[in-house]
Amino acid sequence: MTMGLKCKIWLAIGLAAPSLSLAQSQDSKEKVATLLNLQGFLCARVVSISPLKVKDTYEVQCIEYRGGEGTVGYVLNAATGVAYKK
Repeated sequence: MTMGLKCKIWLAIGLAAPSLSLAQSQDSKEKVATLLNLQGFLCARVVSISPLKVKDTYEVQCIEYRGGEGTVGYVLNAATGVAYKK
């Protein structure tokens, strides 16, 4: 996926760093799950979003599979929309 497409997706779902800093609204969690899934990661449901020391960076804990209980962690850069698995 090109960076231009990532940015368009990021803007399309309407998620920006200020809304993430509010942290735990259901709407924000659903948008973060969508962003992760669009990048090929598994996130059936976001459990928590926690700010890290690095500016605009968050740890996201997800239920990995629908109907499951196992969690997976990701690090998300809210400024760029780029994530990676912990």
